[in-house]
Amino acid sequence: MMKNVLFLLLMTISSFSLNAQTDSVYNLILVKKGLTLDQNDSLPLEWDNQGFYLARNCYINYILKDKPDLLAGRVTDIKKDSIFISNSFNKDAAYLQDLNYESKAYHYTQISKIALISDRALGLYEYRNLSGYQFIFVLEEKPKTLESQWVQIYNNYPDYFELVPLLSAQGFDLLYSDNGEIFYFSGTGLTRPDPKDIDIEQSSGYGISFTPTKFSRIYGLALGLKAKNIRNLQHNYKDLLHIYGLNLEINPFSIISIFHMRPLGPSVDSIQEYEDKFRPDARSWTYGLNVVPFSNISEQIVHGVNIVGLKNFVDEAHGVSITGLSSFSYKMNGLSIAGIYNSSIQTRGVQIGLVNKSKDLRGFQFGLWNINPKRSLPLINWQFKAKKKKKTEKKEPEN
Repeated sequence: MMKNVLFLLLMTISSFSLNAQTDSVYNLILVKKGLTLDQNDSLPLEWDNQGFYLARNCYINYILKDKPDLLAGRVTDIKKDSIFISNSFNKDAAYLQDLNYESKAYHYTQISKIALISDRALGLYEYRNLSGYQFIFVLEEKPKTLESQWVQIYNNYPDYFELVPLLSAQGFDLLYSDNGEIFYFSGTGLTRPDPKDIDIEQSSGYGISFTPTKFSRIYGLALGLKAKNIRNLQHNYKDLLHIYGLNLEINPFSIISIFHMRPLGPSVDSIQEYEDKFRPDARSWTYGLNVVPFSNISEQIVHGVNIVGLKNFVDEAHGVSITGLSSFSYKMNGLSIAGIYNSSIQTRGVQIGLVNKSKDLRGFQFGLWNINPKRSLPLINWQFKAKKKKKTEKKEPEN
């Protein structure tokens, strides 16, 4: 009898111990180095320069130490010393990106920076260097999680959409996915685009036309804040705009882009990836002269002469491109001149700037420092063919 009682007592204690372990989960606190964490402190879930919790289900933009491209995903879990982040927004978004939706574990030392979106229109980020923060993994009873909300966004569509919090410079923005495309949540009562409601009329403007516009083509002068076709804006549908002549964009608000010298766009490892995934998103094509006194950051392809006062970030530049501070393009054919930083994925021609960089160069680079796949040199650099991959000799197994 006594043995049975002792056995039951041991089983009860073991059960309590197992439950205690099950109830404990790891949460992650980031605290600025040099500060001490008080147990009584109530830390926020949004970014705070002093310290905050990095919550599960939070969508973040981040940069790894060994890969300078901007990545994005949800924080799906936190274990001791590791952060699990999804490779896309959800399964539908992953499908559009030709990915299998999954999470990857990163040791906390692998993550270099967190990028906080500060200006949606210009695509500008504020970068937080994580080398200045302590990563504190703490065992707590409950996981710190930012729960998704489910709302009916469209008044003509009964389905509910998941709203996911995005860590931003303002705190949190809300994102949702519609058939794999990701949008900022701006409220309910919208009208979901129906293919039969899309205005497919191809209209043209002649002489002087103001932008944004509802024209599909402009012959002459396009003048305004942004070269953009807004014919079906109410349906979240992006129309193409072709400009033949002069495009003059005067947007003084874009001057804030000078605080973000190095542009970061979608993660692209090769020009083929750009062609497959991102080139179809180019919505503005200019043939002739493109002049932007401040900064030009857009899904744009320019054929001709491109002159930008501060910062230039376009998909493609074919011809002559002159920029005051920094310039980036996925494809550059011709001559690109930038006052400080000049970068492109694929370059066919000449780059001139203080720092020039290209992942795929056929031509010359002139500047203080020039980088291409073959070599890095001061003053002048060149590349006329692809870098040969080193062959690894196969050793015969010894008998």
